[in-house]
Amino acid sequence: MFFQGIRLQQEHVAARLNIQGDASRRAVVPRLLARWSMPPAGTLEATRMLVYEFVPNKTLEFHLHGKGQPTLDWPTRTRIALGSAKGLAYLHEDCNPKIIHRDIKAANILLDFMFETKVADFGLAKFFSDVNTHVSTRVMGTFRYLAPEYASSGKLTEKSDVFSFGVMLLELISGHKPVGSSYAEDSLVEWARPLLSRAQEDGNFDSLVDPKL
Repeated sequence: MFFQGIRLQQEHVAARLNIQGDASRRAVVPRLLARWSMPPAGTLEATRMLVYEFVPNKTLEFHLHGKGQPTLDWPTRTRIALGSAKGLAYLHEDCNPKIIHRDIKAANILLDFMFETKVADFGLAKFFSDVNTHVSTRVMGTFRYLAPEYASSGKLTEKSDVFSFGVMLLELISGHKPVGSSYAEDSLVEWARPLLSRAQEDGNFDSLVDPKL
């Protein structure tokens, strides 16, 4: 649950009621200092709320699939993809210990007034030491974004986030949801697999690109 408000400094903020993932968020969010992540601007302890910077352009999911939304142009999609990649690289390479997000998806990519990206929602995030090859954990995340090896074994690595990011990139490029009625295949990945193979042979990627572009 989110609430919008204005702090004394006339800064727009959004407060999130922090019920689920409480311990995880408290551990992770103090480490998020990069421009591509979404650290809290403060806390309201009495109400268990985290206060965040307000991002007026909502989420990538909203702009790709919301009714009546104008089509994102190619330069904007490219900027969103690059910003999301930098945010994920920051979590995996610059945080110590590294952070595995566990729920990379279009709904967790927030967009500010310039359509710069913020990787958000660290309720499922896990710390990951360089000493370990993986973390064994209960499978959590969003269906169709989950890496198959993580979904089947519960063994979590940074590659699990990379797979989810790849699904999100396919969604950004094609305009299709990860699962839906717009294709007969079981998932967006299965829909894209033969098209990618064909495109690599003939150099024509038009069949993968959002037809609204």
